[in-house]
Amino acid sequence: SIQEQTLLPVHHRFWSFSIPKRLRPYFMWNRKLLSLLVTAANNTLAKALSGGRLAKGMRPGIISLMQTHSGTMDWNCHLHLIVTDGLVDYTDPALPKFKQCAFWDTGVMTEMFRLELLTLMVKRKALAPDVADNLMSWGHSGFHVYASEPFDPSDTQTLINRLAYAYRLPAPLNRLSFNDGL
Repeated sequence: SIQEQTLLPVHHRFWSFSIPKRLRPYFMWNRKLLSLLVTAANNTLAKALSGGRLAKGMRPGIISLMQTHSGTMDWNCHLHLIVTDGLVDYTDPALPKFKQCAFWDTGVMTEMFRLELLTLMVKRKALAPDVADNLMSWGHSGFHVYASEPFDPSDTQTLINRLAYAYRLPAPLNRLSFNDGL
């Protein structure tokens, strides 16, 4: 199970990383760009935990879950993540060590995510530099980073609720019906 084989026995948080409507068509028409969302979120979390730079062997434990729809079934690519509530030191892979985060600043992380993603898109030549500059100038960027309260991964019901939300279908089966007459 995820609890026993994947998650470390430390507190975790449920995260969401979303992008503005202005960027969504880039990802809709080039699905290979979706990997950039994961990379940008991963870098944002790692940098937020290690003083603004990527530290060798130090990463949060992350499970990334991609969503490409909203509750109204329109195109809305965003990420849900289950993340350790701090850094894991993997310099000795046989004995990872955990360092809890004392404080998360999601406002700063939103700006870090915006810069990370736009930089990656420009490097990939998926976005023109002037468009990236324009998006960086927006006061209300449309980027958003959310973090839940910490939870213990042994709390099975909370973990199930988080994963069910992250894996939800575009249209819940209980809202579909079959009309044989049409």
